[in-house]
Amino acid sequence: AGLDVFEVEPMGPNHPIYEFDNVALTPHSAFYSEYSNRHIKERIGQTIVDFMNGKWPTTATLPNRDEVTPKRALS
Repeated sequence: AGLDVFEVEPMGPNHPIYEFDNVALTPHSAFYSEYSNRHIKERIGQTIVDFMNGKWPTTATLPNRDEVTPKRALS
């Protein structure tokens, strides 16, 4: 398993999870790479274009999302 988020951060040096050989622990920022930065920028750009064309971002979690269009929400 690969874990990058923990209940308490930083974990102490004696945390029991360090005993497992099949667990990889990384800081939460471990995913950053040239590819991921480009991918994030592309998604942000597409999200802005979609929003300006009246589409909610796929990540929007508004309870009344189906009742309000993005452009109307801005006015």
